[in-house]
Amino acid sequence: MLTMKCLQSPVDRESCNYMHCLGLNYKNHAKGGGFPLPQVPILFTKSRSALIAYPATVNIPKCAQDETSDYESELCLVTCKTGRDISEQGALDHVLGYTVSDYISARTLQIITNQWSYSKGLDSSCPLGPVLVASSVIRDPQTLAIKGFYNGQNVQDGHIYQEADLMLIAKNDLRSRNDLFDRNTSWNRTLSKFESSA
Repeated sequence: MLTMKCLQSPVDRESCNYMHCLGLNYKNHAKGGGFPLPQVPILFTKSRSALIAYPATVNIPKCAQDETSDYESELCLVTCKTGRDISEQGALDHVLGYTVSDYISARTLQIITNQWSYSKGLDSSCPLGPVLVASSVIRDPQTLAIKGFYNGQNVQDGHIYQEADLMLIAKNDLRSRNDLFDRNTSWNRTLSKFESSA
């Protein structure tokens, strides 16, 4: 019998150029963090240096050690092939599967600029996985609940609020990209042991 000490991330840094992310897509969490619901989608990227395997210890860099670091649970789409000018109908054929991630954000750095990539893309700030579920198993990812647990307590429980718009954004993004597409939230809590599930 074999035993595993730790499952690794389903996507490693070397196989991902960068991640495409969507902000403020959970209504309750946006309101809870004091953010107005956006009129248009908030899109940003993360570099692959943000990826680490789940579970992981996240070391907050000195530039963000002001007690405003925050965590978020996310649903991630992982693509399996490249493409360009892909039709909306064929875009999800490029999705290999779905996984979960935790985001560690530096809220002070996020608030002082309208560019979120730096504050949400610090090195090793995105534990990912450990399970990748095939897209053939999850027919409609928008029906999934996204839950976050903080020290064993459920602190995030939500669904995506712009379902049709989000799938259109994902489909449009997949027309020319081959990376992770993360459905990001923004929400305010204190950082500690944190787990995600979808």
